[in-house]
Amino acid sequence: MKIIFLDVDFVLNTVFSERRIYCYTFVDTRKVLRLRDIVERTGAQIVLSSTWRIADTPISKICYDMLKAEFERVRCPVWVDCTPYFPGRKRQVEIYSWLQQHAEVENFVILDDLEEELRWYKDHLVLTNKFDGLNKERAELAIKMLNEGEEENG
Repeated sequence: MKIIFLDVDFVLNTVFSERRIYCYTFVDTRKVLRLRDIVERTGAQIVLSSTWRIADTPISKICYDMLKAEFERVRCPVWVDCTPYFPGRKRQVEIYSWLQQHAEVENFVILDDLEEELRWYKDHLVLTNKFDGLNKERAELAIKMLNEGEEENG
C-alpha cells in the first residue's frame, strides 16, 4: 500500500488563495486536482495529517466537512484515515504512530510545508511553501517517489 500524508495549508492553498471559510483560507481547486492526479498515477491512498482533521469546534467541523465536499466535487478520493492527534507533539510523531499501526505500507510521501516538524522523514517529504503550494514540479516529484522501484519490479 502507498500512502500520501496530506497537510492542507500551503499544500492545497497559498497566501494568494481567495476562497475563505470564515477566517480560514480554503483550498484551491487546481491543487486538489493535482492531488487527484498523484493518486490516479500512483494508486496511493490519502491519510490526512493536517490540523484540518481536528474537527473539535463548530467552525473546524464546518471546515472539515467542506474540505471533504470539495474532494468529492472534483472526484478526488477522500482520505481513508487521519493520523492521531497528540497536542504539543511534532507531526512526525503522529505519522510514526500511524505507520506503527499499518505494517502494510510499502511506500509513502508527506506533502507538507513544515520541514522542522518532519525531520525524521526528510527522505519522504515533498516540501511545499506558502507561495505556490502543490505545484506541478512537486506533484511530479511525489509521483516519482511513490512509484520508485516499480520499473525494476514490474
